[in-house]
Amino acid sequence: MVRIGFLSLLFFCVYFSFYRQGLFAYPVDFYRQDTIGKKGSQKDTLRLDTVSIKRKSAADKWDEKKEDYKSIFFWGDTKNMMTLPNKGGIAVNLNKLYNKFSRKGRNSRKLQRQFEKDTSRT
Repeated sequence: MVRIGFLSLLFFCVYFSFYRQGLFAYPVDFYRQDTIGKKGSQKDTLRLDTVSIKRKSAADKWDEKKEDYKSIFFWGDTKNMMTLPNKGGIAVNLNKLYNKFSRKGRNSRKLQRQFEKDTSRT
């Protein structure tokens, strides 16, 4: 009994969808247009400017990252921590000494290594 009811419902749905336009949704024709025309113009296309794409070298990308992330390269810098002045003695740069042992300095050096890996891949 259920099968007969289901089959009759299916039959009526198929019948009404093909032969009755007002009862079910009826497919609408769509028109494709590749470009958009401006109001008042007779042309149906717009002229676009040409675009040139330039590839960056690894050195350019590295310099760009250095410029964008100045603070990371400042905190991660530990080079030339100790210098020998001409008059004798030893000069220690305290900022670089702090950068060597601080968490912020370690994280900055880790991020610099990640940047080096990223620029060497491309």
